[in-house]
Amino acid sequence: MKENLHTDQTDQEWFKNSEWSKLSIQPDQSIDLRKFVEQNILNPKDWQATFKFMSESDFNNMNEGRYELGGEVYATITDYNTKDVSVADYEAHRKYIDIQYVASGKEYIGLTSLEEIISVVKPYDEANDIEFFQKPDNNLLLADPSRYFVFFPTDGHKPCLNVESVDKVRKVVVKIPYIKYMN
Repeated sequence: MKENLHTDQTDQEWFKNSEWSKLSIQPDQSIDLRKFVEQNILNPKDWQATFKFMSESDFNNMNEGRYELGGEVYATITDYNTKDVSVADYEAHRKYIDIQYVASGKEYIGLTSLEEIISVVKPYDEANDIEFFQKPDNNLLLADPSRYFVFFPTDGHKPCLNVESVDKVRKVVVKIPYIKYMN
């Protein structure tokens, strides 16, 4: 991928012509399209396995648990109750990209840049590829069955938050290895 060919317009064209544009659920507007396109191009096998899983699965009729999608890609399906924003922390990952999809119910997901961290709650745990931190809440996104989210290692996210009150949620999270792109 040549840098001079990698523009917002070419990213939008790539997405429009990709199988991802034909998925019955829509990408949230918060997704960094440039990173989405880069990662699909750099790691096509894993993204194709992810697309197949996302497009062919009936998540509301599957068991909770972990699903191996091939290579280092896996998905988890979990049921839980949302929680108040005041009892949740932001999280981030360094090795994996998260695709998050709420198959039933609704929740808010906070989104922030890692540059805005106020304090680390739990330092990075390499074995589990996760760290927790705090920052002011100012960007809450509605997650429901109509859209999916993609969080890259630069995206701090705070999932599982109440919208109006506690809600029962079924969530799918697909973990895809992050490939560093040197431009």
